[in-house]
Order: sequence, then C-alpha cells, then structure tokens
Amino acid sequence: MAKIVVIGSGFSGLSAALHLSASQHHVVILEAKQRIGGRGTSELVDRISFGFGPHLLLKHGPTHRLVKKLSRVRLLTKPLRVEHIQTTKGPLRPHSFIDLVNFRKAIRSMDETHEAVQCLRLLAMYGMESNDAASRVKAIANSKVLVTAEGWAGIIGRFANALDEIGVYVESNCKVTSIASNRVVLEDGRKIEADAVVLACGVKATKKLLNTMDIGSLKPIHQQFASTIDVALSSNPMENLHAIVDVEHQQFVYHLSKIQPRIVHPGSILSAVKLCRTSKEDGLDELSAFLNARVAGWSQHIVHIRKQTSIPIWSMSENTEDMFAEHHVYLAGDYLASDYILSDAAIESGRRVASKMPC
Repeated sequence: MAKIVVIGSGFSGLSAALHLSASQHHVVILEAKQRIGGRGTSELVDRISFGFGPHLLLKHGPTHRLVKKLSRVRLLTKPLRVEHIQTTKGPLRPHSFIDLVNFRKAIRSMDETHEAVQCLRLLAMYGMESNDAASRVKAIANSKVLVTAEGWAGIIGRFANALDEIGVYVESNCKVTSIASNRVVLEDGRKIEADAVVLACGVKATKKLLNTMDIGSLKPIHQQFASTIDVALSSNPMENLHAIVDVEHQQFVYHLSKIQPRIVHPGSILSAVKLCRTSKEDGLDELSAFLNARVAGWSQHIVHIRKQTSIPIWSMSENTEDMFAEHHVYLAGDYLASDYILSDAAIESGRRVASKMPC
C-alpha cells in the first residue's frame, strides 16, 4: 500500500482516486476550488440545473460504465435522436427512401463529403481528429449519445459518495504551490508526504507544478476552444427539435430539456457552442446571431443565461500517464494520449494511472 496524493478533483482525478483506492492504496484528493468536479459540473439557479456548456454521455463508454458501477440507483438518460436534428438546410435525416438509403450508406462508410456525416462529426467530436471519430458518429446515429436527468453535477455527486464510502479524503480550497522530494507543499504552508503524486489538475496547473520539480516538461498539447451560451427560456422556440447544426460556421445548439424531458422546466433549456480558432477569439456575437436566425425570439424569453467567451473543450497530445513515473509523479487528464475523448478520455486516464502505479 502506498500513500497517493491526487491533485485535482475533475473526472480524471476522481477516477484515479477510485481506481487507486480499489488497488488498496491510501488516497487523498486536494482541490484548489471550493467545489469538486472541475469542468464536469453544474449548478442550480432558481432550481434549474445549469452546466458549463453541453455534456453528453456515450452509452457504454468509460464514463457510463463507471457511473453504473458506483451506485445501484439507475442513471436516468435519454438519447439524442438523429430524426430531431436540423441543419441550416433542413432536417438532417431525409424523408425520401432514396435519400435515406444514401444517408445510411454515408454514415456507415464515414463519407466526409456528405453533410450528414459532417454534422454528426461536429456534434460528436467538437472539431477533434481522433481514431474514435467513426464510433462516436455512429453512436449518435444509433441513439447512443445520452443526456442525463441529474446533470453532470449528479454524476460528480455519485463519484463523491463512492469516495466517501471507501474513506478517500477530499480537501477543497487547498492550493498546491510546489512538489519536491515526494512532498506536496500547500499555499498555507503545510507539507504533505506522499509516496507518489497524481497531477489531475489540468494543463496549466500541471505545467506550473512540473516546473517546481525541474523533472522535464510536457510534450506539445493541441487544444480546441469555444464560446458557449447556456440559457433557460420561459418559452419553447425549438419545439420538438433536439439540435440545430451549422457546419459551415462550426456552431450548434442543443435543446437539452427536449432530449431529456426529466429536466423539469416550464420553458426550455438550451446549450449552444461556437468553436473558436484560437484561445483569444470571441465567438459570442456570431453564436448569438446564429440563435437569432435559427431560434426565433429566444432573447425575449430569457430566465437565466450564462455566457463563456473562450473555454477549452478538449485537448490532445502524445503525453502519457507514466512519463514522469521515475520521479513518482503521474499524470491524469483528457489531454493524454488515448483511444477516447472528452469525459471518457479523462475517466480512462484515471484507470490507467492505477494500472501503472507500482504496488
């Protein structure tokens, strides 16, 4: 048994802690913010659950499988349905028999010239190039991409309950300033001894902490940024649509309360995304114009709105969990080399950390 300090309580940190504890290690989680969950969280505003951008779950993916193991309470989900997706040219799924046959052929063969594949790829991958692209596109086409009734905060809550049951201590408002000689130094002056440290605190914080150790640096990391608008409306301007997609301008909007009717709200809850070319680009004006054109009257019925100018939505690199293992430092996060993306990549990296940690 080793004493492991996990820095960060996003999906990758919580997954690492769960898997490490299952391997009989003693685990402590340190979180710099007041609440756990990282980007995979949401908050209640006037009893409305608000996420930070849209969060969809791949059926039977690493996240879905782990959540099902953590609790006997069934996870309530509903799928995004392709017949309720619209493009700027009309319905994504054609009605005529010949067009429908061609639609299905294009998806099976991943014909990148077909508009349907382009739209589904944008929804599935958010602009990412990955070996997982074909399976995720086909997952949407086969109604295997899900919206949960309890939101991302509910999933984080299941993780927190599981960690509490197995005795993993989580300390929030706890900022780590440096790591040296198997010792984690906190901003308040405390020092915590550890046999190994897992950096699950995101790209920026990981780079800073690695610099304090002088053991090397991360390989180049490519990130995709986006502007987002999450809004609760007192009306239902999207009616029965689940999503509207604008491939040309790399933007889309989800009708979350229609995909998942158990998200109780008298109007509607929308989550819109505009991919940005750089971290400094502001796509909010273009995203608002898209909503004005495709979701008529939305701005006159706002109950609550959250706008984010430029947030990282995914990262990818050739870095691995054990690249600093000789210094007793391990990495966890969705930016590491993986066969998965987004939350699934984060959850899988936590599992791999446990598998690579010496007993």
